[in-house]
Amino acid sequence: RGRQSFILSDPPVITHWASVAGKKESEGPLAHTFDIKSQDTYFGQKTWEQGEKQMQKASTDLCYGIYDQVAGYSMSYSQYVNDEEWGWSGENAFGVIDHLNTALDFSWLKVLIVVYVIVVGPVLYLLLCKMKKRDWYWLGVPALGIIFIGVVFIGGRNLKLHETRVYSVTAQQADGKSTTGITTYYNAYHSGVKPWKVRLNDNYAYGGSGLSESYSMASSGRVYADRYHYLVEYDRGLSLGVKPQSNFENAYLFAAGTAKGCGSIDTSGLVLTQQKQGGSITNNTSYDFPYLVCVSDDTVMVFSDVKAGETITIDGKSKKPLLSQQISYFDDVYSVLSQDNMNGNTYSYKHKDMAAALYLGLCQIRRQNDVSGTVVVEGVTADYGKTIESRCSEISFGCLYTIAGQEVSHASN
Repeated sequence: RGRQSFILSDPPVITHWASVAGKKESEGPLAHTFDIKSQDTYFGQKTWEQGEKQMQKASTDLCYGIYDQVAGYSMSYSQYVNDEEWGWSGENAFGVIDHLNTALDFSWLKVLIVVYVIVVGPVLYLLLCKMKKRDWYWLGVPALGIIFIGVVFIGGRNLKLHETRVYSVTAQQADGKSTTGITTYYNAYHSGVKPWKVRLNDNYAYGGSGLSESYSMASSGRVYADRYHYLVEYDRGLSLGVKPQSNFENAYLFAAGTAKGCGSIDTSGLVLTQQKQGGSITNNTSYDFPYLVCVSDDTVMVFSDVKAGETITIDGKSKKPLLSQQISYFDDVYSVLSQDNMNGNTYSYKHKDMAAALYLGLCQIRRQNDVSGTVVVEGVTADYGKTIESRCSEISFGCLYTIAGQEVSHASN
């Protein structure tokens, strides 16, 4: 319009935003609205100008990282959190891990109830009879009841969750390089409704939450929350957390960074279809794998107890697979890894939490890579190491993987 104005056919809109603040702003009344708050005015740089540059870069990285690019890599973050099947199966997989690692022993309570019944019944009655105070029985019973409740209350306090409980599943490519990228999914919770956060190791650069613009990814009942329901802060390290709306509310979090290389998983002549299987896999990492899974477009095969340095063949001659199952969709993988019996085939997982971690690792791998027409080989270990620096109760799993091309010419029926 005219010589100095333009009318765009598609007007620009704001899709993402992020805010970064320094020490002074962080002490003000809007502190709770900033995505990143630093107590270092220079943001770790030597000059004010370099600090300003780092500040602007951090806000840009947040826009592209937390909400779209970094958290999902090949799959946008909005797709990741709106993936209904992942929301259901991912929540269930983390639920399996949590259930198997939080078993509480209530045998003491059973003993206490038996003791209470005996004491409040014949023991109290006989004692009062001996004292010739049977009329006190109506006072003794409620008094002992109050004492019993007090003992149970004190004993129950010992079961209180004093530290944030965290389950982490990290996917790392075992390609023999000295440094590789890592992605980690978290399920964390704490007792109470006070905001909490955990600081990740220094090798994590980006983080986010399983939170779309309308609901928490896999919270029971799709808990609605605003943008500030989750906490993402960077102050000499990345911290993730949540402002819970209920006691023991699950927080599903995500982080990405780099780590020291873990060795390699090497394949030779690998092919995996329903009609043909062939080739070999060598675990050249330093980890023993309680389970190793191979996934192609139409087949899932699981091996157990693959030691560091061990070579196995897909045809089952060196080590019989725990199971080999046809699949139609990737979603079928969760069913295969979570059930003990399928289509008449019976098998048993000694460590079902690791089988659940295998699936969570596969989800990360598929979101970072185009695996169509390939074989994903993934081993799981519970000796991967902690991913969180601050004090918490963390149980971590590592999923080390490689992606191999199908080499049909080497296959056997």
